[in-house]
Amino acid sequence: MRLPLQTIGVVVLHCAIAQADTILLEDFEDATVSYTTNEPDQLGLLGANAYHGRVDFQDLPGNLIYNNRQGSGFFGAQDTNSASGGSHTDTITLNWTGIDISNFTDISASWFVAEDTANDTNEDWDIDSSVRLDFQIDGGGFFQFFAIESSSAVSGNTDPKVDTNFDGVGDGTAITDTFTQFNTALPNGSVLDVRLTITFLDQLEEDIAFDSLLVEGTSTAVPEPASLSIFGISAIGMVGFSRRRRV
Repeated sequence: MRLPLQTIGVVVLHCAIAQADTILLEDFEDATVSYTTNEPDQLGLLGANAYHGRVDFQDLPGNLIYNNRQGSGFFGAQDTNSASGGSHTDTITLNWTGIDISNFTDISASWFVAEDTANDTNEDWDIDSSVRLDFQIDGGGFFQFFAIESSSAVSGNTDPKVDTNFDGVGDGTAITDTFTQFNTALPNGSVLDVRLTITFLDQLEEDIAFDSLLVEGTSTAVPEPASLSIFGISAIGMVGFSRRRRV
């Protein structure tokens, strides 16, 4: 079927406008980061499995193994009290604030998480161990959209799982030493804030690895007039070439 020139121009223009664009990407690859945190990185005892902060995979001790790595770095936490010299660092928060989403629809977020398997193969998360992601749209208050909790409400040293109903007990997908991607849709708005909270991973072999936070959306921005002219010329050129080939 041969499309009229006007139709081809509309198709090309539509493809240029309605595309998924990256709004935010935090990959923890280097010290240039897009978040703020309540605690400075503590990596001095990384070799003793006590740390929190941005970690390079090449610096990991041999007994910490993560599969399906996303690049060369990640944000991790393990035995946070010992990492901070016994100063009771029980909560680590990362905040991405003031993310402009005003020119986007169909907004979604994705991220990767993993948890190292202990040397004795036992699971070590306690009842109060927790990792949570919250979002806020236009300052309207934070809502939880992802959580990892211990899989028992009555005993410690259990495996971490996704908390599907946000009741404080992991009941969904188990978190393993293989980085696994999760995602969710987010509401439209003007300004997005995202908060990662890591709580009570303050004992030996309680850990989490978090990587590649990505926020995407469909751009609603209208191209500049010059861009429209280029698309129109490109469409005409394609039609002319097609006709010469068919003569």
